Amino acid sequence: MKYPDTFRLRSGAGQGRIENGLCFMETVALIAGEPITDYPKCASPVLTSLGIQLNDGLPEDCRQRLLPLAVSMAGTRSTAHERERIEILGRAACRIAKVAADLTDNPMVRLAVRVTDAFWDTLSIQAAAEATQAADAASAAARSAECTTRFAESAAARTAAKAAQAAWITAEGNADHWAAEAVGGTARAAETTANFTKPCMIPEIQDMAIAALQEAINAGPHSALSIPHAQARFDLVSDRLPVRVVA
Repeated sequence: MKYPDTFRLRSGAGQGRIENGLCFMETVALIAGEPITDYPKCASPVLTSLGIQLNDGLPEDCRQRLLPLAVSMAGTRSTAHERERIEILGRAACRIAKVAADLTDNPMVRLAVRVTDAFWDTLSIQAAAEATQAADAASAAARSAECTTRFAESAAARTAAKAAQAAWITAEGNADHWAAEAVGGTARAAETTANFTKPCMIPEIQDMAIAALQEAINAGPHSALSIPHAQARFDLVSDRLPVRVVA
């Protein structure tokens, strides 16, 4: 797929109007030949949720890195592969939480992430419960931290809580959007932690979130599009898209 240099994914949905611009999932719907919506029928519900979160949560320049995944996202809807994709996203949330934990000096946050990481060896309800308890303890410890470190530690504690949430969802076998929200929430909280401690780590955290989406897409059916047909659908409406000058 080739997109004009002036085409930029917008933050938030364009409400189905080409003239308003397109977010990531609306672009997927368009090139798949569906009515323009941010919940196209051709895409996995869990991956759709993560795609929306990344589209709306990433800064302008980084958001454009989702565009090459649009073709791959089409055709990902598959009930048989949702659980595997949820597990992939849960493991990714834990990896992102580890980065945030390493940016703080709070031992409770680090312990919570280690307990959650151990869950992935067993995938048991008991291990998920232990991860949740550890994350709750980390949150309590962060609230009592000194003001100078509270913001960073609170954000890191949120990453531990979101990673534990992803573990619980996996253990219960729930195939719903909460798994994707756990990844998106972990990434946002990790970025906040880095912003207060080591801003140069923010791009790495963003890379990890996008890579999680790519890995989960590849875990099941995807790219169910004829590229020439997809290109023709985009080109048909491209002159109605808002022009955004790229500096």
